[in-house]
Amino acid sequence: MTPSELLTRCRAEEPFLLSIRRHLHCYPELSGQETQTIQYLAESLQSIGIQPEIIPDGGILACIHGEKAPFSDPAPALLMRADCDALPVEEQPHSRNPRTCTSLNPGVCHACGHDVHSAVLLTAAKVLQESRKELCGDVILLIERSEEIPFNKCLLRLMEALENRRQRIDGVWGMHCAPSPAGTIQLNRDAVMAGTLFFHYSLAGKGGHGSRPDLSVSPIDCFTAIHSALQRIPSRYSPFLPVTLSVTQVQSGNTNNVIPQTLTFGGTARFFDCDQVGFPIQKEIDRTVQEISSAYGCQAEGNASAPFLPLRNHPACAELARDIFQPVFGERVTEDLPSMVSETFATLAARYPAVYIHYGISNPEKGIIAGLHHPEFDADESVLTDAAGAAAIYAHRFLEKTAAGTNWGFIPYRNSAKELFALQGITD
Repeated sequence: MTPSELLTRCRAEEPFLLSIRRHLHCYPELSGQETQTIQYLAESLQSIGIQPEIIPDGGILACIHGEKAPFSDPAPALLMRADCDALPVEEQPHSRNPRTCTSLNPGVCHACGHDVHSAVLLTAAKVLQESRKELCGDVILLIERSEEIPFNKCLLRLMEALENRRQRIDGVWGMHCAPSPAGTIQLNRDAVMAGTLFFHYSLAGKGGHGSRPDLSVSPIDCFTAIHSALQRIPSRYSPFLPVTLSVTQVQSGNTNNVIPQTLTFGGTARFFDCDQVGFPIQKEIDRTVQEISSAYGCQAEGNASAPFLPLRNHPACAELARDIFQPVFGERVTEDLPSMVSETFATLAARYPAVYIHYGISNPEKGIIAGLHHPEFDADESVLTDAAGAAAIYAHRFLEKTAAGTNWGFIPYRNSAKELFALQGITD
């Protein structure tokens, strides 16, 4: 089946895609609470002839078995992933045109597009299931819970379930909505999204009256020294290894004439290389806080977390995607600077050859500005079937190339999900 034929089939499934997207959007559930969402998605998969497996506190796994004879046993396999949790954000109307659907759960909405991700994946799955006689291998569907919560174990449970059954996986595919022009496909050859770590500390000094600072040990004075030192840390790393560090919260004191006893602060660092930046900066943040606190006579408690991995596309797989997308989507296929935000898909990309795209859903002419995590977030629904088309096209071509013996030349960052998550401070 040609890419154009697959795209046509996906476009014909617009009613199916919109019914799923709008249902999920109307009934959003927060991370860790996606019971009805998971049940609805499982029933939707069953309705198109795909048998889902619900992994407790993980999400959904399912398989589309390609029927075109592969060249090996087990058959080549591509994993395709979506997420499904919503955010604690109160949805607001657009500044111009009305929404096609609105959250019916006050204080909760799909302000990051996970409703779109799931609807796009299921639409691609429907077309792949219907074209399985021409599919040179299997497609593993993974729908992840709780993607928005740091340090959750949902993806770990899903990946371990696949490893325990010795599921072959040759590559992974994913997408994220982006506040770029509707229908654009940002396909980076390497870095896509940053790795991150969080830090949080409490400083304990000695409180007192503002008139006698000499009788006190001010945690505020201590913090100002720590803050200055933290801001200088990025300058000690190579300019060819980008890193940002931000203190994002400070709490201390409640009146003008009292030196407080304690102060708490926290923040985040972002980077694209864990070995040369992520792990070293984790240790440097902690050392800086402890040494300055000691020098100022304060007691510091807290830590800098283990770093979450950056998300990188596999160059050979990204090049394959570009080669098959450009004749179909033309100038809509772009490459741009990577995002400094983070994504759990990075762990999949560290384990298997990955392609992850940012798909544009903004349309200012319709009043749709898709600012992520924003109360007015929405998607231009007219372009969503093409996102499903891109997924289906890539699945067919990737499995065809893999079945024909293509060696993607990928070296996993670690050899198991357990090892990858342990590096990020997440254990069973």
